[in-house]
Amino acid sequence: MAPTWDDGVIGIQVAFQKGVHGSGQQAVLKTRSLAARA
Repeated sequence: MAPTWDDGVIGIQVAFQKGVHGSGQQAVLKTRSLAARA
């Protein structure tokens, strides 16, 4: 459980960072695909 949770948190952080740069949608899709795998 812990690794999956950490991956999710990292994905959310990356999504926020990329969102600031205007690539938020792609980051969200990546985060969703990671969540689907978990």
